Amino acid sequence: RPGVAVLVPVPVNRVAYARAAAQCGLVVSDAPVSVVDVASGSVIVGATWTDLDVGPLSGIAPSSAAAPETPMFAWGRYRIAGIAIGGVAHLAAAVGALGPMLSAGDDSLRQLEGLEALTRAVPFVNDPNPETIVDLLH
Repeated sequence: RPGVAVLVPVPVNRVAYARAAAQCGLVVSDAPVSVVDVASGSVIVGATWTDLDVGPLSGIAPSSAAAPETPMFAWGRYRIAGIAIGGVAHLAAAVGALGPMLSAGDDSLRQLEGLEALTRAVPFVNDPNPETIVDLLH
């Protein structure tokens, strides 16, 4: 579904996971440019310091640039529609798997509390495979 994201832990083989996801019609964001904003129940992909319209920058890239092998997640804010991690689906597993995606700093406790609330507010499954995520989104 457009405008939504499912949180998954960073896969061991990102390229293979992105290919499998693309075959299921899903797009994968690269973890270093994704931050979970638990307060709003969303993921920010791209510049974490602002929600930015990057449309004007598209003229900078040459038109002959090759298309990426797998679709890319457009920068922006996406509502979290679910959490998919391996193993047992509970808060401790979510913190271990997704904690690195949370913003660090003085608000760490608030972030943890937000992640706990998020695990109760959205579907939570124990299989991060793309096929399971497709099922979760339907």
